[in-house]
Amino acid sequence: MGTNAIGTAALTAAPVWVQGEQHYWISGQGLESWAVPVRCPKSGDVHSVIALCAAHSRPQSRRRAGLELALLSATASVVEARLAHRDLVTATRTEGELQVLGRREASLITEYAQVTLSARHSEIALLLTWHRQGISADRLGRLLYDDVPRAAVVRAEMRRLRDYLDRGIGPALTSRPYAFIEVPHLDVQDVLARLEQGDLHGALRRYRAPVLPDSVAPGVGAIREEVHCEVRGQVLAHAPPALLLQFARRPENSYDVELWLRCADQWPVGSPQRREAMAKCQWIEDELAV
Repeated sequence: MGTNAIGTAALTAAPVWVQGEQHYWISGQGLESWAVPVRCPKSGDVHSVIALCAAHSRPQSRRRAGLELALLSATASVVEARLAHRDLVTATRTEGELQVLGRREASLITEYAQVTLSARHSEIALLLTWHRQGISADRLGRLLYDDVPRAAVVRAEMRRLRDYLDRGIGPALTSRPYAFIEVPHLDVQDVLARLEQGDLHGALRRYRAPVLPDSVAPGVGAIREEVHCEVRGQVLAHAPPALLLQFARRPENSYDVELWLRCADQWPVGSPQRREAMAKCQWIEDELAV
């Protein structure tokens, strides 16, 4: 279209008044237009442009140009203020946290409340937080139940969870697929982040116990196994003897003979720690032989 108020304001980042034949586009030469850029509060770059357009027919239009530009500039200031407020709300909004490590029932903490979810709702919340892109009703059913339930069963559970969260607890849920609009932070993510940073001590401090240890939902079991295997692998590869033994003593590792054999190898012959590890290996062998 060539020269016009909107494009020129966007390019120059300044208020613009274009009239009559100043428009390159022939069809626009019977018009006059005014445009003012709206700037992004964060970067200062042009976010958008506000414009007015009218028939170019009166000579006194030049005298009115200041009025139109003043009106547009005031409007742009209001829009910029709204954008700044939106950015502030977005920056300070908390998505909450879902705590599932070592818990029979998950704890959901938001800016509004701290609640304990039911066992089934704990499983659903974990699955929706882990699969952030959303889950269909059919897939959610397979992740929750050993057998394939009717879709109505899954929808009923989701309706109850949505009704509960809609009491002002949050976060909100969407359908098709099921997903959190604002995904809560998951305590498991702290563990995995520490492992990625090489902070094994910090990861084990946060990994108090496995994910929802009493849950038998297939999808939860898969998450629990994935997280535990990641932690266990890092422990076997990098943990010093004392930390290795501390991890092996956890209840979930009672039958982990590889872990206990590694403990035995890490301590000198005759040490109490080596005797403990060898005794544990013998106990595992006896238990499994029964």
